[in-house]
Amino acid sequence: MKKVVKFLAGAVIMLVVVQIINAQNSILSEGNWIKIAVDQTGIHQITYNDIVSYGIDPAQVNPKHIMIYGNGNGMLPEDNNEFRYDDLQENTIYVFGEEDGVFDPEDFILFYGESPTEWNFNDETGWFEHELNLYSDFTYYFITTDLGEGKRIESQNSSPATPTFTSTSFNDYYFHEMELENLIHSGRKWFGERFADTLEYNFQIEFPNLLTSYPVSFITEVGARSWEVSNFNFEINGQQILSIDVPATNFQNYSDYAKTKWDSVTFLANNPILNLSVIYDNSTGSSIGWLNYFNINVVRQNIFETGQMTFRDTESVGQGNVTEFQITTSNQSFNIWNITDPLNSASVNYNYSGQTASFTLETDSLLEFIIFDESQYFSPQFVSEVENQNLHAIEPPDMIIITHEDFKPEAQQLAGFRESFDGFSTFVTTPEKIYNEFSSGAQDITAIRDFVKYLYEKSNGEKPENLLLFGDATYDFKNINKNEINFMPVWESPESLHPVSSYCTDDFYSEFDEVDKTSMLRVGIGRLPVKTPQEANAVVEKIIHYSSAEEAFGNWRNEIVTIADDEDGNLHLNDAEDLAFVIDTTDRTFNISKIYLDAYEQLSTPNG
Repeated sequence: MKKVVKFLAGAVIMLVVVQIINAQNSILSEGNWIKIAVDQTGIHQITYNDIVSYGIDPAQVNPKHIMIYGNGNGMLPEDNNEFRYDDLQENTIYVFGEEDGVFDPEDFILFYGESPTEWNFNDETGWFEHELNLYSDFTYYFITTDLGEGKRIESQNSSPATPTFTSTSFNDYYFHEMELENLIHSGRKWFGERFADTLEYNFQIEFPNLLTSYPVSFITEVGARSWEVSNFNFEINGQQILSIDVPATNFQNYSDYAKTKWDSVTFLANNPILNLSVIYDNSTGSSIGWLNYFNINVVRQNIFETGQMTFRDTESVGQGNVTEFQITTSNQSFNIWNITDPLNSASVNYNYSGQTASFTLETDSLLEFIIFDESQYFSPQFVSEVENQNLHAIEPPDMIIITHEDFKPEAQQLAGFRESFDGFSTFVTTPEKIYNEFSSGAQDITAIRDFVKYLYEKSNGEKPENLLLFGDATYDFKNINKNEINFMPVWESPESLHPVSSYCTDDFYSEFDEVDKTSMLRVGIGRLPVKTPQEANAVVEKIIHYSSAEEAFGNWRNEIVTIADDEDGNLHLNDAEDLAFVIDTTDRTFNISKIYLDAYEQLSTPNG
């Protein structure tokens, strides 16, 4: 799958340079900062009253110094080879009324913000496909007013070249994906609507000015747990467009808890309103089905009425192409921004004649725009003030402790002990601080890995030697089940249905290799899975006691016991033997004892 190209040619060169040169200091190291959140894609407005509600005194603000930082939407790539921003990036914004140097009650700020869901373009199918953010329901931005003049939206003129293509339509898309159930409480996949007591769900999706001559693409994934093959039917406006048979589930141990099926279809629609019905035919009374997601791609006419509308045209793309974009509208008060690079939006200068707005640009790659008037702006949510921080500037320590804020006193106590007793250099921080500098403020476990990797490379591979994760973890990153135990997140496997193949691991935080992720870990990793400050205090006191108290020393420190059963063709027994061999041949100071169930007589009783 190829990601949508979101950068202008000049911006791509700049990004390559940024990727090579890591920031030595975070922009958050100075100034006053406010963190805000958005969950919709489009033009957002910050008013005078918003500024006041953020705790900022407008009388002390030079509007020319207002800056907004943020790195856009989507999750960080787990692949170390893929691009990611290092530290927060400044966004271009528009500030109404800044010319007089005073932020008056009628003044406001406009910026382009993105929802956390990312859309990717599939070259093979020609469809846009969504990628839900696993870790966050919001995209975050940061505001400061005291670091000098900020970046502003600049004008973009039409190309003087002769158009080779005229665009009067655009690609639009929609998705539905709810995260309601993780079926085996493991892995990263969640499912939405459950088909058990309710066997039919209905959705209404409207695409104004739909071009009915272009096919509509429909993509979906469903799941089912059933003794027999079960079926999902999809209807649009009463007509069946797709039928999916989901294979039967093997209810034996070590089998998939449920089976899934992905499918797609194209069809012609004669109505801009698509009434979708998803119907589950449960082959047995105990069968259960789930809808994972669906997304829809259509082509619409370039007609703007009011509010805001994003548009892009895949047919305009081609080597050497120059496209004249035409938008039909009776609205005579609107703006068009080029949002191809969402961090560096530009205001497009257009011609307006005969209820048609037009502009011409080179389209070697896909360009994306938003047209909007003053009738509908989105409002960001205030999150918090942000204290100054500078993780980029720290010297790599021997030991990093990353702790939830609730356990910070205990983590600092343990760090102090390691410094005084073991002579380690230590550094204690929280996931939130790491997110602020490495994932634009949003929870993302790759940000934690990138932070550790940044320090490791900064020390030329010498430090840190140890990473301690302080707090319990869960598969429920977003606290969907309201368990509130996601203190220190863990990497979850994509496999989410097989009870053996689905797993979690902290090894991810030490995977620094560019190509081969299977090589040895570079940093020793441990975790204290505590859930309360009381647990944190107890385990730290115990660690300190066992490390330093004279009565804690004894022969027991040299004893290792391996335990295994004899099921699964002696699989676990053989693994225990391999582990015992490694210990015995690498460190002869340990005495190994073995407890294998196969060595004991198996007795049958009336109770089993």
